[in-house]
Amino acid sequence: MPTVALHYELRGSAEAPQKVVLVMGAFATRRHFEQIADLLAATGGVEVLTYDHRGIGKSVSTSSDRGASQTSDLLADDAVALLDHVWPKGQQPNSSGLHVYGASMGGMVAQKMALRLLARVPGGHLPLRSLTLAVTARCYGLARFVPIGAGFYRFVLPMALASTPTALVDSLLPKCFSPEFARTPHPRDPGGRTMGELWRQRWVAEFDDWWSLRNIEATAAQATVAGRHYTTSAEIATLRDSGLPILVVTAAQDELTPPAAQRELAELLHARTHSSPGGHMGSAKELADICSAVAAHIAAALV
Repeated sequence: MPTVALHYELRGSAEAPQKVVLVMGAFATRRHFEQIADLLAATGGVEVLTYDHRGIGKSVSTSSDRGASQTSDLLADDAVALLDHVWPKGQQPNSSGLHVYGASMGGMVAQKMALRLLARVPGGHLPLRSLTLAVTARCYGLARFVPIGAGFYRFVLPMALASTPTALVDSLLPKCFSPEFARTPHPRDPGGRTMGELWRQRWVAEFDDWWSLRNIEATAAQATVAGRHYTTSAEIATLRDSGLPILVVTAAQDELTPPAAQRELAELLHARTHSSPGGHMGSAKELADICSAVAAHIAAALV
């Protein structure tokens, strides 16, 4: 059996009765969640868990699973096991509840996590209180019908991806941020550099802290997760009819997850929505607005 050790970080008070787990998207480390995790922890009453998926960032997965295709179900199992490790049964206040937030591919994993948590004994360990799905979808196109595994991506990715951090960042920026945000001058930068220029500088200098794209094994494995994920009609019905409060965060200028697919997921789940005007990754204001919407969603779930 492959050995998996997930690196995780906690923010907020360990005594906080509500626990929030943030599930990251494909090819990215927990660092992308730093701002929203800090904002949520600052609201009080919650402890926030961020982590790296297996083989990503500081998490490890032994070579014994080399060549195996990962799935959203597998990563959901990893996440639920991590929750039980971080917040063991019997060591939390009786009022403890769990809130799951998943973004992009992490939103796909979060859908599968929610199904597992809802299947637990009602009122049991860390009952699931709310679910937030951000810039994600039920599936990506028709890729789920094609039996493409990690081996295919391991062969193709070296030809498709740029070979240097600078070139990789130059391809990532227009996909992650809206053009308006990238062109916006940073209000406190003495050189008047734009947000796009500043993010470019940071990502080039710290590329492997933020992205897995120079690790072909990890990138190929996660490509199969995003490409083959599908939440079935029965699973959609289970989530929709469970009574679980669900919030779907959409982004109007998203270049990675089609906004129409994000809205479709919200409609299928009969979910509340928060609409962001930006891209797949938002500005500081957009993230603050998302955090406020999630905090309100959590609070409403406890009434």
